[in-house]
Amino acid sequence: MDSTNEPAPHPANRASAAQSPTNVASLPVELLVAVLSHETKPDALMNVAQVCSHWHRVVLNEPSLWAYVRVTPDATPAQLSVQLARSGAHALFIEVKFYTSESLGELDLCLSAIVHEHERVEALVITSDSPPRANVTTPWPAGLVALLGQGRVWPRLRTLRLDGQMWSLIDSPLDLVSPVLHDIDLHMVGVRDWHRFGLGTLLSRVSITAVDAHGVFEMLRFCANLESLLICDYIDYEHYATLQYNSSLALPTFHMLTRLRVDWQTIDPPTLLNLLSRCPNVEDVSISHRGGSQPQEPLRSRYTLSKIRAMTLESQVQASNLLHFIAPFIDFSTLCDLQLRNIRFISPTPAFGLALRTIKLARVDCRTGDLVRAILQCRKLESLTFEYVTITVNDQDRLGDMTPLPLLQNVDVTCFAYNLPLADTTDSPGVLLAQNQQLVDFVMAVLPLHMVREASIHGILLNEKHILRAFSSMAQEDTLYAAMFGTVDRGVTRFTAGAVVPSRAFATAVWDFDVASGTFPDTLKLLHAKARFFSSLRSLRVHMPLLIDTVSVMSTLSVDLPELDTFIVILSDFEVYYDIKSENAHDKLTQLLDQAAYACKARSIVCPHLRTLDFMGSDLYHHVPYPTRTRFEAIFQTQEEVVFTIAKPRADQHQAAPRGMSSKGETILPYSLSHWT
Repeated sequence: MDSTNEPAPHPANRASAAQSPTNVASLPVELLVAVLSHETKPDALMNVAQVCSHWHRVVLNEPSLWAYVRVTPDATPAQLSVQLARSGAHALFIEVKFYTSESLGELDLCLSAIVHEHERVEALVITSDSPPRANVTTPWPAGLVALLGQGRVWPRLRTLRLDGQMWSLIDSPLDLVSPVLHDIDLHMVGVRDWHRFGLGTLLSRVSITAVDAHGVFEMLRFCANLESLLICDYIDYEHYATLQYNSSLALPTFHMLTRLRVDWQTIDPPTLLNLLSRCPNVEDVSISHRGGSQPQEPLRSRYTLSKIRAMTLESQVQASNLLHFIAPFIDFSTLCDLQLRNIRFISPTPAFGLALRTIKLARVDCRTGDLVRAILQCRKLESLTFEYVTITVNDQDRLGDMTPLPLLQNVDVTCFAYNLPLADTTDSPGVLLAQNQQLVDFVMAVLPLHMVREASIHGILLNEKHILRAFSSMAQEDTLYAAMFGTVDRGVTRFTAGAVVPSRAFATAVWDFDVASGTFPDTLKLLHAKARFFSSLRSLRVHMPLLIDTVSVMSTLSVDLPELDTFIVILSDFEVYYDIKSENAHDKLTQLLDQAAYACKARSIVCPHLRTLDFMGSDLYHHVPYPTRTRFEAIFQTQEEVVFTIAKPRADQHQAAPRGMSSKGETILPYSLSHWT
């Protein structure tokens, strides 16, 4: 019905609506303030104030709505003065943002206005969009020096976050007193005197990055209630290249500290020893170093971190002994998450891995026996990642019989490839291959195949024994659905296979691995024997660089991959990714399709259920003449009406153009290359 013909509401109805509790003009002040507090921009607040007189009074007379002050180079002293006046005596949250592409404008005058209100400031956050830089000589703005460098007392300041990477670290002006500070976060800011801060037991969080931390430890003597401590040196300044403090310094015991992160150029072992001993209840520990001398023996202490849940150890030095040094401190029976990078592995204790759920080893050196014993003790392990792990191979470290880990669901293994620059090793190709093969043999042995959600193994070709085991696990009688994706690329076939199993509440398991292109008799026998299982297959994706010198690619497809014959009769979607780099790519694609059609004219591919031929490539749309398309479609004998598509995936190679029509009126289907890249 046309709304213009509707009768006007009765006056009584209008009065009733005005008195309704849902009328915006009658919202209680407390509720209205709670809603409007999510909007902190003054201009937006003034727009809201125009709704009605009630809202206008609330907006202008409620100080809390004006307490969030944002200062940028385009701010004016007049605007700031009005906002500060409307905030009354309310505590202030000040955010100052500097931009490298803009001049300071009237920013110094605005900062001077904040100086006069500093006793009301409860949170002060100063940031910039400058990237991390070393040896910056730009002086600090005069307004910031006046705000932070005069030693004034900030009686209500609870949060201080200051990023000084736009300006000179040496000339940093930070000099203030904040006795009730709870949270301090400084990045590339020099502190004139840590003692003047007046920090004490209220301080709960400290984050110091690229800041001279020598005075920090003396300041921490008075901060026994710390909950989180992060100390990082991201820029290599010689005068604090080593993290250390005087052994006579009496730090308190931080009973409430649960998170500790130390990232420094060189970490003094006695300092690390003393610091760890002061954190008996720490749950999350991260330690990283980038060089320097290391102690030759494990650190000795009567303290043990008995509540630790997560530990990350990283080094830029190959085969660092950091784990070896601090192992006496760690109660491995409570550890749930372990991440190591460039760290030499240890011989596991009997308590190792009792609670571990996640292990990530990157560029870790270890003896096979140590690694096997350690992993097999992790009966609760759910996720396992090996990135370029180096293991020894000898007669004493043969694998033997192993029991799968019952809860392991996700495995990601990337092996060294000898021909890659990433493989920084002097080992011969034979030794490297043996190391990779033993590592993969171990991973496949501990996988509970009925539990796997995702398994990715790359850098080494899987042998037929592993392929048979993976396929056999998918081909169980209770499997409802399966999908397999193949990738043909220079003699290597990459399979990504998935199965949905009722016992896993229809969760999808995904396998992603490399095998040598060619015929595996036992594998083919298995695939044919499980034809009933694979009868649920409804999609096959083939990734093949279709170069112009590739002749009769379609006819050689089943020769290179004989196992495709098992699936071709139940194929419904055929997707090919092509890569033709040429100014006249559409002519070359046409030529290639004509060659394929000619080569296959004597042998049609019987695909009774084929519905789509999707070509995805390097150009948004290649026009292919209708006769060529007709000849190519004729290769496939199908009962369905085939939709022929040529389209381009998105630039990030993870998703195709959205569902719609091409410029030639052809359907463009959703598409993914996530399994191929």
